[in-house]
Amino acid sequence: KEIFQKCELLLKIKKPSKDEYHLLNKHHTMFTFYHYDEDTSAEKVKEYISKGFTGIAYEYLDKKNGYPVYGYMSKLTGYLYAHRSVEFLLKYKKIFWGRYEDYLPQAHVLIIGLGRLGLSALNYYIQNQFQITIVDKSPTLVRRKIEQRLGKKITDLQKNRIKFIEFDSENPDKTKDKIKKILHSVDIILNCAIRRYNLPKTKMKYLIDTSMQKLLTPGSVIMDATGSNDFIEGCVPSNILDLCKIKNDLVFYNCDHIPSMIPQIASELMTKSSFPFVDYLANNGYVVFKIDLRGHGDSEGEAT
Repeated sequence: KEIFQKCELLLKIKKPSKDEYHLLNKHHTMFTFYHYDEDTSAEKVKEYISKGFTGIAYEYLDKKNGYPVYGYMSKLTGYLYAHRSVEFLLKYKKIFWGRYEDYLPQAHVLIIGLGRLGLSALNYYIQNQFQITIVDKSPTLVRRKIEQRLGKKITDLQKNRIKFIEFDSENPDKTKDKIKKILHSVDIILNCAIRRYNLPKTKMKYLIDTSMQKLLTPGSVIMDATGSNDFIEGCVPSNILDLCKIKNDLVFYNCDHIPSMIPQIASELMTKSSFPFVDYLANNGYVVFKIDLRGHGDSEGEAT
């Protein structure tokens, strides 16, 4: 309470908690991750706005080279989720995952979406000799992303048996049918995609629903690195770092702040990327302007 009374510029990691609502007023500028996606109701957003404070979101700070704060955390999240997945695979499915030698079988991972999160996870799975299937709306663009970000050519990765399923936003059921055909061999599902404005729930409720999950073998791992409950039915966000749930012999994990697994490194990256903006705000303040973004998505294909 004393901090909120004395300070104008407030720095946080997560959006305001319920205990902080009544402390916010028009004199405050709060700099934090807000993550207003479909899991946040319109009523809740209106409640924030009614307090009159100025909110500046780390995830939308933009520079010529991308989103500096969000970018670091997204990349880190992808690696940590991939690492978590192999821990759970060994613990619950009792299988070793990588073909480090010819006599070792490869585990099969299905990655949905290849933005910053997905590329980090892909790099991890490549390094650990997984069999990989990628679901993305543009396989051609995916190949370019892999070469630019990871410095690897697809032709050099064929030993990992990387395959692509093109996501058809106009006919998502077609994509679901393709996914169904491989689920019997999939050990890990990792969602790294966020629903876009042109794919409402009425067109596709879930990309992987409960009926499809029955095709997986017991002990398979299902994760959503976006922290949402949007593309995979039953993958509900949690703020408990070590919580996984076993449902129908499948392992579900969906922590929405996994960088806290490595708090010192995450904090250093967060400070390095955000402090120039903090310094600018403290010395210069901010300018409010309005722009109509309806109907426009970002180049990363993650959030609008």
